[in-house]
Amino acid sequence: MTLIADKNVNPTPAAAEKIVLDRIRTMRPSQHERFCRLVDLYRNAETEEEANEIGEVLAEVLFGEAKDYTASKLTSDPSPDGLAALQRHRNFVGGQIRKCRQRLKMSQEELAEKSGLPQSHICRLEKGKHAPTYLTIEKVAAALGVKCSQLDPGFTD
Repeated sequence: MTLIADKNVNPTPAAAEKIVLDRIRTMRPSQHERFCRLVDLYRNAETEEEANEIGEVLAEVLFGEAKDYTASKLTSDPSPDGLAALQRHRNFVGGQIRKCRQRLKMSQEELAEKSGLPQSHICRLEKGKHAPTYLTIEKVAAALGVKCSQLDPGFTD
């Protein structure tokens, strides 16, 4: 995955490196800690799809305007209850996105265009295959014209 700061600018490798290092240097300690956990998750990703999803979150952390980033590594032996709860949450959020999209008679492609996300990402969210970041929920909620808390009850609007 290639990370760029501005879609209209193709920086030289040295300039891109400086942009990334400046972003990392100016992170608050809590952001830096989360960023490092994401890098570890990225390095240890078991599949290309998992690496791409983590890479998208890293790009949001570096270049997005997300207010909060969450990442944590599951223990080597995650509890079945924890995994089940995570999957229920993913399914709920995905179902809410689908319901709102369908209520507006909007296709996944239209939602993707309005939110600035790839259609494949919208599909993975709706199927509960991917847990959205804060920024992703904000983009999808704005595109659907709903509050973030309507999609994810963990949000306080």
